[in-house]
Parts: sequence; structure tokens; C-alpha cells
Amino acid sequence: MATKKDEKPKDEGQDSQIEEDVGDTNLKPISASQRSRLQKCFEHGSKLSSKGEFDYADQMFRQCVSGDPGNLIYTQNLLTNLKKKYNNNKKGAKMAGLRTAGAKARLKNAQRKKNWGDVIKAGLECLHYNPWDAGILGDISKACEALEIPESQIEYLKIALEGNLKNIALNRSAAIAFAKIAQFDEAIACLERIAAQQ
Repeated sequence: MATKKDEKPKDEGQDSQIEEDVGDTNLKPISASQRSRLQKCFEHGSKLSSKGEFDYADQMFRQCVSGDPGNLIYTQNLLTNLKKKYNNNKKGAKMAGLRTAGAKARLKNAQRKKNWGDVIKAGLECLHYNPWDAGILGDISKACEALEIPESQIEYLKIALEGNLKNIALNRSAAIAFAKIAQFDEAIACLERIAAQQ
């Protein structure tokens, strides 16, 4: 087994090439000024949500999640706000499919390009009208998986399962995601729901 001493030194050009190669699948670091701006949006969104101004709060939370998709608190608050907006009806707005056609097209285009940040951004636009849309939540979940942010991925899968607990594909994805972060009881529950339908 090679030790650190045995490894060949890399030149700077090689390091920068490696960074470029993985740049599409890793989250970019957030500057202090950007983090401060996102935090202000979050605080404002939280105040609006507590007053029942769910649409405006969603705009604030979407900025937060789009800017920092790996921030679990942002993700949780965005989804909680949307559930409140629709009184937890598990189906969202009427004619949500028609209202989200443009955002869905942008999402599919971003998926083809493997631009995971844009997949999340377009997906969040769709969730504004139906936060239980299993297809959109599955797409956002896959983007989170590609960006290696499993905690956020699980939040999207949980709400998808709230709307469609017997969906085998969702349960399978959730089981894998839960297992990756060692939440084995939750992973087993997903597998049991799959087994019950076969």
C-alpha cells in the first residue's frame, strides 16, 4: 500500500485540471458577502412565513436554497412554508401542471446538461405550485445526490413520500439516501413498504 511518501508530487497544472473536472458536480464555495445576503433573505422569509405571507416567503426561501442548496435549514424552511401555504393538502394548487410547464422544460434542459444547480432552481419554481409533486421532488433529489448533499436530498424525498407513500421508486431512492447517512431504521421502513407491494 502506497504511503504519502511514495506518492508522486503533482504539478499545479495537474491540480487545476482535477478541480475543473469535478467542478460540475461539486458545490462552489459561498463568499462571506453572499452568505450574509442569503441569511438576510432567510430571516426576512421566516418573518413573512410567520405572518402567513407564504408566497413572498417562498420567494425569499427559494433565493436561499438556490444560493446554498446544501443548507438543510434553508431547505426545511422552504418546504415547511409551502406545506403551510397549501394547508398540508398533499396536492398543491389547482392546475399546477399547466402553471409549471415552463419551469419543467427548464428543469429537463438543465438535467440534460447536468447543471444540477439549475435543476434545483427550476424544480423549486414547480414546487411553488405543488410541493408534493413526486416527479419534481425526485428530480431535485437526484440533483442533490449528484451534488453530494444527502441531508437535503432526504428532505425532498420525505415530502415526496408524504404525498405518495407507496411509490416504489421514491421508497427505493429514500432507502439508499437514508442508508448513506446511517439512518438505517428509516431505510428499512422504506424497504418494508416496497416489499409489502410485491
